[in-house]
Amino acid sequence: MRNLAGSCRRSGGHTRVAPLGRSRMSSACRQKSARNCDHGAVGPRRRGTWLVVAVAVVTASTWHDYATTSSPTASAVKASISHADAATSSPTRSAAPSLRSSPSALATDAAVAYQINPAHSGTQSGDPLKPGLARRWEVDLGGNVSYPLIADGSVYVTVAFPAALPAYTRMYALDLSSGRSRWGPVDLATAWATSAYDSGKLFVQLGDGTLKALDAGSGAALWTLRLPGTAGFSSPPTATGGTIFTAGAGYVDAVSESTGTLLWHTQVMNGDASSPAVTSTGVYVGYACNQDYDLNPTTGSVIWHHTSSCQGGGGLTPVPSNGRVYARDPVQKNLILDSATGAELGVFTAGPAPAFDGGTGFFLNMSAAGLPPADGGTLEARDASTGTVKWTFAGDGGLKSAPIVSGGYVYDGSSSGALYALAENTGQVVWTDRISSGFTNPDSGQYPALAIGQGGLAAPFGNSLVFYTSAVLAAPAPQPTSGSDSAVAYQLNAQHSGGQSTDPLRLPATRLWGSALEGTPSYPLIVGGRIYLTLSGSPTKLAAFNAADGSVPWPAVDLSTSWALPAYDGGRIFTISADGRLRAFDAATGAQLWQTTLPQSSFHSPPTAANGLVYVSSRGPSSGTLFAVDEQSGTVRWSQNVAGGDQSAPLVTTTGVYVSYTCPQVYDFDPVSGHLIWHIGSASCTPDAGRTPVLSGGRLYVRDWHTGLILDPATGDQLGVFQSRVAPAFSGSMAFYNNGEALEGWDLPTSSMVWRFDADDGAFAESAPVVVNGNVFEMLAGNLYAIDGKTGRQVWVGAVGAEPTAYESGSGTVLGGIAAGGGYVVVPGGGQITVFGSGGAVNPPTATPADASVSHQVNPAHSGGQPSDGLTPPLAQKWSIDLGGAVSYPLIAGGRVFVVVQPAGNVGPRLYALERATGRSIWGPVALSDVRGHAILAYDNGRVYATGPGPGVVSQISVMRAFDAANGTEIWSRGGVGNPVASQGRLFAGPRRLDEETGHQLWHPVTYAVDGFLDDVTQGGVYLTEGCEFAFDMSPADGAIVWRHYGAQCTSGPPEESVVYGGRLYMHEGLTSTETILDATTGAEVGTYASDTPPAFAGNLIYFLRANTLEAHNLPGPGIAWTFAGDGGLVTAPVIVNGVVYIGSSSGTLYGLSAATGTLRWSGNVGAAMSRPDPMFADALTGFGAAEGTLVVPAGARLVAYVSATPAPTPSPTPIVTPPSRSDPVNQSSVNPIDSSRTSNQSPSLSPSPTPMGTPIPSSAPTGSASPTPTAPSSPCRVL
Repeated sequence: MRNLAGSCRRSGGHTRVAPLGRSRMSSACRQKSARNCDHGAVGPRRRGTWLVVAVAVVTASTWHDYATTSSPTASAVKASISHADAATSSPTRSAAPSLRSSPSALATDAAVAYQINPAHSGTQSGDPLKPGLARRWEVDLGGNVSYPLIADGSVYVTVAFPAALPAYTRMYALDLSSGRSRWGPVDLATAWATSAYDSGKLFVQLGDGTLKALDAGSGAALWTLRLPGTAGFSSPPTATGGTIFTAGAGYVDAVSESTGTLLWHTQVMNGDASSPAVTSTGVYVGYACNQDYDLNPTTGSVIWHHTSSCQGGGGLTPVPSNGRVYARDPVQKNLILDSATGAELGVFTAGPAPAFDGGTGFFLNMSAAGLPPADGGTLEARDASTGTVKWTFAGDGGLKSAPIVSGGYVYDGSSSGALYALAENTGQVVWTDRISSGFTNPDSGQYPALAIGQGGLAAPFGNSLVFYTSAVLAAPAPQPTSGSDSAVAYQLNAQHSGGQSTDPLRLPATRLWGSALEGTPSYPLIVGGRIYLTLSGSPTKLAAFNAADGSVPWPAVDLSTSWALPAYDGGRIFTISADGRLRAFDAATGAQLWQTTLPQSSFHSPPTAANGLVYVSSRGPSSGTLFAVDEQSGTVRWSQNVAGGDQSAPLVTTTGVYVSYTCPQVYDFDPVSGHLIWHIGSASCTPDAGRTPVLSGGRLYVRDWHTGLILDPATGDQLGVFQSRVAPAFSGSMAFYNNGEALEGWDLPTSSMVWRFDADDGAFAESAPVVVNGNVFEMLAGNLYAIDGKTGRQVWVGAVGAEPTAYESGSGTVLGGIAAGGGYVVVPGGGQITVFGSGGAVNPPTATPADASVSHQVNPAHSGGQPSDGLTPPLAQKWSIDLGGAVSYPLIAGGRVFVVVQPAGNVGPRLYALERATGRSIWGPVALSDVRGHAILAYDNGRVYATGPGPGVVSQISVMRAFDAANGTEIWSRGGVGNPVASQGRLFAGPRRLDEETGHQLWHPVTYAVDGFLDDVTQGGVYLTEGCEFAFDMSPADGAIVWRHYGAQCTSGPPEESVVYGGRLYMHEGLTSTETILDATTGAEVGTYASDTPPAFAGNLIYFLRANTLEAHNLPGPGIAWTFAGDGGLVTAPVIVNGVVYIGSSSGTLYGLSAATGTLRWSGNVGAAMSRPDPMFADALTGFGAAEGTLVVPAGARLVAYVSATPAPTPSPTPIVTPPSRSDPVNQSSVNPIDSSRTSNQSPSLSPSPTPMGTPIPSSAPTGSASPTPTAPSSPCRVL
């Protein structure tokens, strides 16, 4: 039997016979012994797949491509490429020089092969590139982009379209400074092709074995050679010293660069997917099963061959460095071989090809076997001699590309689109960027890899090629301003820069007012204490509001059109309507001053007013027009034709008027005469829409569909690129880009991203940001965020409820947006307008006292226990007040009592802060909403948190608001979150944790989960129940899910309030007679119980209210300790304070019982009926609060406070001892040891422990001292 050296290959969908001297091998014989292999027909193989024959292994093993990029159909590809060609070809210019950049002299170094050089070491010596980097240009080529070659001032790539019918590839030559096409593209009739460069020539290896030589300057064909063989030509070629080295069809070939003559043809075991690595002394290739070769560069003779007992198809590019060859095999092992002898020196771990600089290697460690997982790997710097790891870097967890090294920095990219520059010696990140698409497998397809050369870095991201250069370290030029703190146009000013640097607004902001609107609001204007905006609808109107209180200075003006957009200048408001009617109005009175009808058919661009002229652009059937109209008379002063005209608000300075449209088409006109100063854009590309340009820091920012260009406003020369879905905003040396999913802060001098503020829960940011006093305001998921422009840290959030109307979304829609000026931030959207202004002073946080009542049922675990308080019966009524509506459970901390009152009528809940000692008002009432609804309270560190219905038209969402407990200043508000529970500096709301001081979301791991009712919080766990017996436990630190519990069936009602105590979670849901008990550590079911209200706990007793009777049960159970029926009307949830259980009746009677024995210690009447805590249907959630020696009781509209009485108590009546009349409802299994780190609020065991038998049952009408007579406070507070 002959030795097996062939492999399974496919060319054009046909199988081929193995080369001469080789037996054919079926795919089924992979991983079998060569001697026992059944030699059937050769089966097909995929590129990037290993076919291995290994001793004593009987199952087939393949390594498939783990990252591919889909491509459009042939027609779609050709259309998109045609568009890309137009967008990047040399533009037609009028009255201005050609579009170009102004770079410094480029270096002479080049990237000539896969991984930069013929040895594929990923190293570029002597290149001047240094981070931070700036995007020079970006082009979408429509297909899978290969590794770039950089030489002669050009970037060369091949682009494959494998999904087209038939599949094809193109060769592109792009200008280094602009990204525009220098020649081509050249069509290559093959599914894939790769290239190399040497001495002014390009050498392109086609998948069918054709090798082409092209002139690098012109793209002209020089010669074509068909190499021996018909398939498997998937190895990138390498060209150096006058010779091209390539491989395929089981051979390595050497070809003359000048003549195309085949110089030598050496057989190897496989021959594909391994680019020859060339040094002065050897040509190295590596294939499956560690079949690695060193060939003589001149003769092709085999210098050495490292072999093993298996063979197969596929290969990977080896890397020679420092006398070693790093040969990869993801199925067998990655070997370090002696470059002179092929002897094994060791093994290494890496997925893509490693890179080397001096004695240090850089390895992307994908897995132990080298197989690249979908989620990327870890970059390691290792000493090449010893293998010692110097540093590691994981990035975003998706590192994918082969690393490269230049100038002391290592570059690598991820599957999410992140690109990193690291200091070579330390691994410290010094620069990063993010593109919308990510890196794919660098060892398959078009071998997408990074390249550095001639002062730039080229990065293939999917279908796009992005080119970077070192950032220009120059301070931005001063930003032009409107000269006043006003918002006079779209994005605040005539330059649309979105910045207010000296506004009187101070954070925290507070919601001043909101109003429903009749129509869709535009972006607002803010001038002289008034807000102006158009309301598009039937009919469209121009409306004005006084900014301070929302009052109307003059009636809305009917514009008799479908929609309109405004601008302001010199005491006048100008509106352009869809039909071309331009109007001027007196801003003081709303009176119309003049009207001019402009001669075009489509007006969807915001106007801009400056220099005594109103500028507006429009679109007609064949071209667009830019108009300049006199502000005083309405006379058209000049007009100019433009290629576009739609959806681009003119940008106006004293020296230029700029408009920009897709393709791109960008114009600069003289603002007075209308003469064209410069124009860039291809005559072959007709734009279909526009994007408002922005001027800041002496740079002009214009946007196309796919990318943005940074231009010199004086010449139109390209200075760089940027990405922003909407108009960017600027402050000082920072730029702020909205990419839809996140807001990014970029440092302009270094052109590097400083921070990224991700939208919560995947929300998209639709509006353009504005900057006030260095804080960036952006709308995300119905909330207005203020973000520190320097650090990206959230400093404030305010609930709005609806996004601004649109974001340049197309004709027929009204352009909305945020506006800021005069100390106000105005947000229109969702049929409403919301206005924020400066809030009050905020005191620093103060530690929560140990003796405080901070949540419903006293504590964050809702266990109803307050063991350390000194309250002792008998009690005396301290004060009683009528608050004019249903009163909630109270919070008690820092000498204050906080409650929510729901007044009668269609009004919303009110928050009160009362003095604990007297009941007098400290601050409030604060209206939490305009509509009725529950409001839930929590307290921590000098802050009161209240969640209730949103204000105005936002009432359909819940809004949490944070207040300074000392003075009532609103610190922040946030919509769409659950009810608050706060403890030890931690604020929780459903499956979220928020920052107490800013409202910033710290984690939200269970995005599918609803908010439940109230979290149960202990030191080590956050427990949430959602109904249907669904519960889970989250880590307080990071939200990691500890366990989940799913109910067997959904027979219960909505969740009410669960309780954590003694290492167990007592679920409590409505409409069910039996409640489930879970192990708080594991989530396992450990028993059941029955209670009409949340249970309370003290020591080793648990207290239930069942059928108006209070029951005390032993823990761990079973065993009833005692029962108490009172007057037969017990309804409240019990609380335990200093060994006494307090419970109330619907008759108004309040009882205090010995927690240990049930003996009646005291009773009194609060003067009104108390009620069961009902979180669903009642006007307010009721319950007791106990702290600071005070018991505070809500009863209907009354709030009553009790303290310890100074006279000696009257002895309590002797209870009648009778056995329990019912069976014990607690059914619990054995108790696991309690994890003290996951419990809280546990009282010491009461001694002696009560026994199940001989339970005292007091009479229904308690005897003893008469109930204390309620007394009114000296200054009663009543809300009518």
